[in-house]
Amino acid sequence: MMRTPMSFVRVAGLLAALSLAGPGQAQCPQLYDYWGNPSDTAEWYSCSGGTYTLVIASPQNIVGGFTINWGDGSSLHVGGSLIAPGTVTHVYAPAVAEYTVTFTELVSGCVVTGTVIMEESTSASIQIPVGGLTQVCAPQAVDFINSSTNVSPNTVFTWDFGDASTQLVYDHTNLGQTVTHTYMPGTVSCETTVRLYAENECNTLQGGPSVATFNPIRVWDIDSAQIAPSATLLCWPDRTVTFLNVTDRNCLQQGNIYQRFEYWNFGDYWGQGQDSIIDWAPWPPTFPRTIEYPGIGTYEVMLLDSNYCGIDTAYVQITIVPPPNVALSATPDTVCAGGTIAFDETTGGGANFFEWDFGTGAGFQWTGAGDQTHTYGTPGTFVVSYAASIQGATAGCADTASVTVVVLPSPTADFMVDQDAACDSLTVAFTNTSVNAVSHVWDLGDGTVVTAFEPAPHFYGTPGTYTVTLTVTNADGCQDTHSHDIHVYSPPVVQVGAQNVCEGVAAQFSDQTVTEPGNPVMQWAWDFGDGATSTLEDPTHLYAGNGGYTVTLTVTTPYCGGTGVQNVLVEALPTAAFLPVPSIGCSPLDVQFTNTSSGAVSYAWDFGDGATSTAIAPVHTFLNAGPTDVVDTVMLIASTLFGCSDTATALITVAPPVGAGFTHNALPGCAPLDVQFTNTSTGAGSYAWDFGDGGTSTAVSPAHQYVNNTLFLQTNIVQLIATSAAGCVDTATTTLLVYPMPQFTFATQPDSGCSPLTVNFPTIVGAVSHQWDFGDGATGTGPSPTHTYLNTTSAVVTFPVTMIGANAFGCVDTTYDQVTVFPMPTAAFTTDVLQGCHPLTAQLTNASQGAVAYNWSYGDGGTSDTSAAVHGHTWSNFLTTPQTFTIGLTATNVHGCSATANGQVQVFPAVIAQFTADTVGCAPFDPDLANLSIGAASHFWTFGDGGASSQPSPAHTYLNQGLNDVVFTPTLVATSSYGCSDTAQVDVLVHPTPIAQFVPSALAGCQPFPVSVQDLSIGAATLTWTWGDGTQQSGGPGNAVHTYAHADSAPVSFTIIQMGTSVHGCTDTAQAVIQVYPVVTAAFTAPSNGCSPLAYAPVNMSTGASSFLWDMGDGVTLVGPDPTHIYVNGTPANQTWTVTLTATSAWGCTDTGQVDVVVHPSPTAQFQATPFIQQFPASTVTLINNTGPGPWTHNWTMGDGGALTGVQPGSYTYGTWGQFTITLVVTDNVCSDTATQVVTIEPPYPTAAFIGSGEGCAPLTVHYTNTSLLGEGYLWNFGDGGSSTADDPVYTYTVPGTYTVMLTAYGPGGTVNTAVHIDSIVVHPSATAYFVLQPEEVVVPGQPVYCYNLSGNADSYTWDFGDGSTSTVLNPVHTYTDPGSYTVSLIANNAWNCPDTFVVADAVTGIASGGIAFPNAFTPNSDGPTDGLYDPNSMSNDFFFPVQEGVEDYHLQVFNRWGELVFETFDVKQGWDGFYRGQPAKQDVYAWKARARFSDGREETLKGDVTLIR
Repeated sequence: MMRTPMSFVRVAGLLAALSLAGPGQAQCPQLYDYWGNPSDTAEWYSCSGGTYTLVIASPQNIVGGFTINWGDGSSLHVGGSLIAPGTVTHVYAPAVAEYTVTFTELVSGCVVTGTVIMEESTSASIQIPVGGLTQVCAPQAVDFINSSTNVSPNTVFTWDFGDASTQLVYDHTNLGQTVTHTYMPGTVSCETTVRLYAENECNTLQGGPSVATFNPIRVWDIDSAQIAPSATLLCWPDRTVTFLNVTDRNCLQQGNIYQRFEYWNFGDYWGQGQDSIIDWAPWPPTFPRTIEYPGIGTYEVMLLDSNYCGIDTAYVQITIVPPPNVALSATPDTVCAGGTIAFDETTGGGANFFEWDFGTGAGFQWTGAGDQTHTYGTPGTFVVSYAASIQGATAGCADTASVTVVVLPSPTADFMVDQDAACDSLTVAFTNTSVNAVSHVWDLGDGTVVTAFEPAPHFYGTPGTYTVTLTVTNADGCQDTHSHDIHVYSPPVVQVGAQNVCEGVAAQFSDQTVTEPGNPVMQWAWDFGDGATSTLEDPTHLYAGNGGYTVTLTVTTPYCGGTGVQNVLVEALPTAAFLPVPSIGCSPLDVQFTNTSSGAVSYAWDFGDGATSTAIAPVHTFLNAGPTDVVDTVMLIASTLFGCSDTATALITVAPPVGAGFTHNALPGCAPLDVQFTNTSTGAGSYAWDFGDGGTSTAVSPAHQYVNNTLFLQTNIVQLIATSAAGCVDTATTTLLVYPMPQFTFATQPDSGCSPLTVNFPTIVGAVSHQWDFGDGATGTGPSPTHTYLNTTSAVVTFPVTMIGANAFGCVDTTYDQVTVFPMPTAAFTTDVLQGCHPLTAQLTNASQGAVAYNWSYGDGGTSDTSAAVHGHTWSNFLTTPQTFTIGLTATNVHGCSATANGQVQVFPAVIAQFTADTVGCAPFDPDLANLSIGAASHFWTFGDGGASSQPSPAHTYLNQGLNDVVFTPTLVATSSYGCSDTAQVDVLVHPTPIAQFVPSALAGCQPFPVSVQDLSIGAATLTWTWGDGTQQSGGPGNAVHTYAHADSAPVSFTIIQMGTSVHGCTDTAQAVIQVYPVVTAAFTAPSNGCSPLAYAPVNMSTGASSFLWDMGDGVTLVGPDPTHIYVNGTPANQTWTVTLTATSAWGCTDTGQVDVVVHPSPTAQFQATPFIQQFPASTVTLINNTGPGPWTHNWTMGDGGALTGVQPGSYTYGTWGQFTITLVVTDNVCSDTATQVVTIEPPYPTAAFIGSGEGCAPLTVHYTNTSLLGEGYLWNFGDGGSSTADDPVYTYTVPGTYTVMLTAYGPGGTVNTAVHIDSIVVHPSATAYFVLQPEEVVVPGQPVYCYNLSGNADSYTWDFGDGSTSTVLNPVHTYTDPGSYTVSLIANNAWNCPDTFVVADAVTGIASGGIAFPNAFTPNSDGPTDGLYDPNSMSNDFFFPVQEGVEDYHLQVFNRWGELVFETFDVKQGWDGFYRGQPAKQDVYAWKARARFSDGREETLKGDVTLIR
């Protein structure tokens, strides 16, 4: 494929497109690559195999000169400029090579390298070595040779052997190599394809790798031997099994058609000490092999299958077991309905599948092994059968046993209650509706046990759940149980929840009532105390004004109700107000908040920055990290004691702080030093820079140049002042050092030479540190370094040398020089072979580059100065060991530089193959191969029959499985340890061997035993038969007959031997073992007659037998020595059956005996009683006897103690209702039968009536007594929404009111009757005591406790404060005088004397402490003078008095501006009302002085002034 023109056109097109590009930038140039893309490392490809023209072009304009080293040893190209779209071209000679192109821009010193790759696309190819294998038996190694063409150093080979093994990857050196791969069993499906992928750069360019395939590679294996027996599990006397060879022949359709052979080993199943074998025979065809086994046991059969690749073995196991035998019993055999019977089975004979029929009509069901239990729910007589069998076995592996069980009728326990749920207490009446019971036991669930038919109404007085259980027993002793739960609930505890009870705000009320599960609240009735009501569960309500209200909640559950009250106080809203100082400033900003709120007791501050406080007048610090001002909204929520609140807000403006800062890019350095400053200040708007050398700036981030014209170190302090718009200022400083600047020069000696060139560099005056760049990528330090230059190219290379030096201040200067280095040639060659047998001729390819002269030495004394690219040389080895010769090549270029390359070849001695062998024989024939080879280290034999060996003198047996002579040619390839080889071969004649084989007509039998043998021999001219009993016969091929007999009492075995002889005298033998059994006698005794059903158990008298088969004459067949059987005669006449016993010995011999049995008929009792169901008082049933005719007597029992006789007794009348079982017994005094039927008499309709009334305080509990008749169920309606289904309920009324009670009785069949008691219940409301105390901790004496009475339904109150004090006030205020903890209680009562008590333990704690503070102004009222006693909680400002707590002793004096005493008091509860001498004091400033002693013993004296404002 010619790629060069295509490449040229592509580049030319790009050059045209780039002709409009602008001038190049100040950077290293790029070159266009093969694809026309600019690249720093361009690659160009030539895949034609011919010359290649490389076009060099650049997108940049290159001026000032450039050089190109083409990398192929040609002259260096020197150009003045390369202006786009200009190009430079170079023609490369045909070659398989890679060249490095070096493009150097002289002005900048930039060097750009690229690569020219010249090769052709590799063509993949695979060959098989001479004598190599393509058809093998796994595991086997197969050799492949890589014979690909156009291989280049870039070629990569990938081998895929087609067996899912890991692919192998090689480089280009794999060419010509032999690759060995071992195919393992199971990895190839008979045939596969081997693939070799080859890919180099040109393959990739042209679409992908080249692929070579070799197929088919046939990989065979041994066959999969398989036996198909007619059965593997048999029950004696089944004993015959036929075996068939069903082997899967490996790869038959893929050429593995070589003859198969089979070998059968049936084992020593006769027990004679030797196996029964059918020797090797060719197949197909294959014949069925039938074996008749001698007795019970386990036998193993083996089949060997032989094919071209070897032998596989199959096994199968035959098991003959005794037939199963079972027995069955039941414990107990009689139970009550609902009872469980345990069935005990006994199983013998190895059964593995079990089925049960419990006689209920479901038939046989599979179960696991072992005994079973079954629960019968219906009375009757049931025949239970158990069957055991062997799954997977032949027919006859099963046995069945049966047993009869009786299930008696059970009573039915049942009862009803008049009610089963109520509150507080409950009286329950029970109605017994049990059937067929004669005794009753009641467990009433609270420890009470009653044995009466019905217990008296029972009272449950404690809340809880009671399980009532009735256990009944009938006349047969059978029992039944019935249970029912009685629920007594605690009345609901009504609690009221209230939130947001403030003036002008809708209050939220919630029901917090506590009830028991099963008794939920269904209805709500709210009274908010202001005339408003609601029926919601959690209502809201808006009160019209502030003040105290009593909220009442009445709830109703399904069984009772309740009422609760809650006193609520609707508070007036407080007023929230505050003053922040200051409200604007820079961060951090401390703000003092002055609280001017009124009417509040608690405060919640939110400062708007995430911080909060509950102080009265907090101080808070606001922060702002910038970059802009932050305005925080401060919010104050002022709240009353019960949560009413008001909100006030204010804005705080916080300016961000100023943070002055900057960085710079300078290190201490030499002048002139350019420094760029970067301003990192935050929060600032203006800047003032002082650079420390007299320079200044107001720019944000200025640049500045420092000049040091001195000889000394210069220090400059830089300062930045940053100022924000809010006037905040910050300052940052740093120090910069500036050094003076040096100048250096040097010259190299020598400045040119051949590679490698060593140069010593001189010492540079004035430099104290040196950093050398030698221009070839290497660097150095020190004053006088030595460096060696290498030129690995084919052109002269000039290296620029740079030295960077520093003076004592660390100031740096750079100086330059250059070194020219001549290239070295490259000496290289390859040989087409590296080793071989004598004589060895190799072709040497000269791969040297850059040389003009060559000198060769061959290591055997020969030399040459040829400059040919390829020449040959022959080496000889006349010794007996390998000889190695060293090849040397010296290459010299035009500059006189030379390089050397060396290689080696190895020459091996020769080898001679020879052997001896016997050349004629009968199959199987070993020719006795004897290896006489000389100089060989390994040997490979192919025997001419598909076999092979690597043994020196192998043993090999030739098979001739045909009818004609066969000639085989064994071949020996002898190979030395160095791979030299020779071949020898000879012909071997093999006569066929006859195949002796025959099939007996039977292998075992009872004497006398005639045996026919079918001759199946092949290739025999004469046959000799040895019968094993001392007789023999000879003759030609054909069938034979022989009769065996013996007088022993045990089996006798005889071995038949067939020997066949061919015309060449070759022989083969086959044999079979025949077993002859002794005689068996069948005999038994049994009863001759009996009644149906007759249990028949014969006594076995047989001899010589091991198994028994019984034909019972009625279609039933049994197995076992002593069977049992049930004969059933369903006719009115006698039946006679003949029982036949077939006795079989352990070896299958049989005999037969017979006996007759006579079975008499039995009656079948049947009748019908009508009607089946009727309602009392109708109770007469008619009896119709359907029993068949016969000489029978009939006896009737009626189920209530009554009895009748006769065939048709007519009718019978019952005296009460219930369920009755009628029984008929029919008999002829020998055989009898029984039939039963149940009839039901239902009870009459009910009558509803009850006793119960009451009056009292809520909760009111009423006990009801149910006097209803014949009721089965009851429904009570208590008039308040509650209900119950209990017989005698106990019900608690929780809601005040007058109620009408109604009882509905439900009788049989859904009949209903109702009783009503009007206004029989009156319930009065009860008081609910509740209160809240504030505060819970006070300073004594003096600080009051406020009592908030939240009681409901009350009009009188009694308080006990726990310190001996009491009160009857609604909301008292109490002051404690002594420290301690106090328990407070409240008794609330009403007009119906229904009181309630609420106690709070340790409700108040009094502590000894104290504090006092005075205001600085007050506004007295002009209505005076007064006694000065003030309300400390008042919001008015009429008196001048302190805020105090814990003050025990007190003295206050007030003076006017002239020092005149205008007021004095010793009572801390008395303040100044602003009057002096009975007249209002004038508006002025007054001085005061006070002394106070506190309850904790401290004393304090204070003074100040107060402004009186009129």
